[in-house]
Amino acid sequence: MICSRNRVGQLAATLGRLDLADLTRHAVEVNLIDSASTDSTYEVMREFKKKNSFPVNIAQAEHPGLGLARNVGIKIASGDVIVFTDDDCYLGANYFASLSTLWDERSFQYGGGQVLMYDDSLDPRIARLTIHRRQNIPPHVVLIPGSIQGANMFFAREVFQRAGPFNENMGSGTPFACEDVEMASRASLHGFRGVLLPELKVVHDHRRKRGSPEADRTAEGYDFGRGAYYAALFAAGYIPRSELPNMAKLLREIDGAERYLDLAAKSDRIKPTEVEPGEDRPQHPDFVRSTRDEPIPPSEGVANAPSETAKSSPVGPLGPAGKCSRLPIRYNELQISSDLLDQRHCPVRAKVFICSTPRTGSYLLCRAMIHHGIGVPHEYFHVLHAAIIGPRVGINALQNGWLLKTDAGARRAYIRELMYRRTVNGIFSAKVQWSEFAQFLNNPEGLELFQNGHFLYLYREDLLAQAISLHISYQTGRWGFDGLVTSEPRSEPNFLDNASINKYLEEISAHDMAWRRFFTRHRISPLTVSYESLIADTGSVLRSMVETFSLEVSATDFAYTEERSADARDPRLPLVAEIKAHFLDAHQQVFQAPQAAIKTTGSAASTKAAAAASPAGSCSPMRK
Repeated sequence: MICSRNRVGQLAATLGRLDLADLTRHAVEVNLIDSASTDSTYEVMREFKKKNSFPVNIAQAEHPGLGLARNVGIKIASGDVIVFTDDDCYLGANYFASLSTLWDERSFQYGGGQVLMYDDSLDPRIARLTIHRRQNIPPHVVLIPGSIQGANMFFAREVFQRAGPFNENMGSGTPFACEDVEMASRASLHGFRGVLLPELKVVHDHRRKRGSPEADRTAEGYDFGRGAYYAALFAAGYIPRSELPNMAKLLREIDGAERYLDLAAKSDRIKPTEVEPGEDRPQHPDFVRSTRDEPIPPSEGVANAPSETAKSSPVGPLGPAGKCSRLPIRYNELQISSDLLDQRHCPVRAKVFICSTPRTGSYLLCRAMIHHGIGVPHEYFHVLHAAIIGPRVGINALQNGWLLKTDAGARRAYIRELMYRRTVNGIFSAKVQWSEFAQFLNNPEGLELFQNGHFLYLYREDLLAQAISLHISYQTGRWGFDGLVTSEPRSEPNFLDNASINKYLEEISAHDMAWRRFFTRHRISPLTVSYESLIADTGSVLRSMVETFSLEVSATDFAYTEERSADARDPRLPLVAEIKAHFLDAHQQVFQAPQAAIKTTGSAASTKAAAAASPAGSCSPMRK
């Protein structure tokens, strides 16, 4: 389905680039909707139908509005699966062949694909979505705007029958965008499963140049649309007021929400989305964000740091007396990679680096720091995140994130853009795993980045538990407290794979020692924090950072806690204690002496007493 209004030239180009062989081979019906155009759009559609032998349906909407036009198209379409694109997009080669191969109505009933820019001169803020791997969208979640984009999306007809049609007060031609993600969220809230498929590609030729007034107006329209999207779900009863995101960062979002609710109160045309009789409305869901990568709006009041002030507001939402809300910000790592947390330029007064190894709680610490305005820490030098952020900030070479390793120019430009866009309260923060430092930052650009920085070293006291945690994450695909599956889980997980656990144990130990040698070599005395202490009292760690590094933030209440999602545990997963016991049993000889020492040594005094009582020639259970 393609809807169009007053864009004859672009529509003709879109129709001219359709792969007719692909359409014919897979029995695709084309539906063209004229959204109340005043030019020759309808005639172009009729000419296209006349020239082609495969089914083409044409209809006209009574008034402008993409939501309305799409609903008109749903009524005339006969297919069980409806694919939507726009009149300024070109479907990738073999699009329908790919969809036919991947389609699995038991696994998903709606979804989307990639939206790629036609060329580098176009403004990347407009309808752009890069997907690096297949991502499943679970039911009963509220999607982030941009996670499904109308330029490349599809729905099973059953979705519209149960969740209702598109919101006719939204979409291009109305004041409010986001009709696409609003429809997808209602699909999810009614129990449907979604998917993002990287194989489905659409090239977007929107013709708005970087930084042009037309691009700025479109981006502002997206802001209004996001606010209206939240308000629409709230007004329809899908989410309570308490779960609406704090939209203090973008006043346009607030304005969009207010305008929509005002219109809803005054206009007869605004009414709840209709569903089939007998369909129960789902319970209010938790406000869950999806795992997609581009672009995502702010959700918890991310405050820009003005360049003209020495001290600025913290990132986190502020309550009375400048205290941060105790409700934690649950950004996932791909959301932190998006433009969600981009800031206006702020001079860098302090640099904070979290040096860690996997499964030490660094992701929790990053979220807590974001919540309290201690920079915007993130694993910027992971190839996946660099490939997302780099092209978005104009470094197109970093579509291949591995170029950070070999391309000094790209590396230097990337660091410069990060410092420019991700500094809050004068603080730039980053998380660095040892493997990332060794590959991407052990060079002049990386060492310059570290100059005059503050370092926090995050480790785990129980290395075996750390290795087991890493093994479990690879098996389940779950990496954070939120329990979202963000990497491909093993189809048949083996939680008791001692060989893998031992491999991770050796790897973690080596990286842990490498960090310690690095600090010694460069005469750095880091603030040292254990995973166990971070989990026990995250607020105290934040307070220590601010005081030790003399950081200036507005927040004074460092209380911060997160509870693991109830869904974060795989039901097949044994208890960690059971996995540990299984591993130790298999390595009994290796671990026998330390176990004996733990049992017989209660304190330093008892150790000395035991040594004194030992027969001549026997070994003390603990030896310096």
